Amino acid sequence: MSPIVDRLVEELRANPEKRAKLARLLALDIAAEESLRTLLLEALLREAVTKRDLKELEDRMEKRLDGIERRIDSVERRIKKLEEKISSVEERIVSIFKWMIGLLVTIWLTLLALLLPVIIKLGLAG
Repeated sequence: MSPIVDRLVEELRANPEKRAKLARLLALDIAAEESLRTLLLEALLREAVTKRDLKELEDRMEKRLDGIERRIDSVERRIKKLEEKISSVEERIVSIFKWMIGLLVTIWLTLLALLLPVIIKLGLAG
């Protein structure tokens, strides 16, 4: 850049009031000149979001949500299977516990049946 342009840029950076004044003058020139307006509008339109852009975004979001919903459904099915397995294990534990109680009662009754005559004989003999 030329020294004059460099000084102008430095002056505009240093002085917000002058920068605002220049911006207003340029805005008026842009508004008055059709080719400048067209150029500015074309630049703005390139950056603007269109309905088609929004529709594409919506479609992508729906696809992602569908994928997430499928994964959630899969996780829910696996959780249900785990709950069923846990329930089955609980039932088996309860059944085994009942068998153990039955066996312990049987052992104690057998011991009592075997020892009772001995205790009675010792009690009568003693």
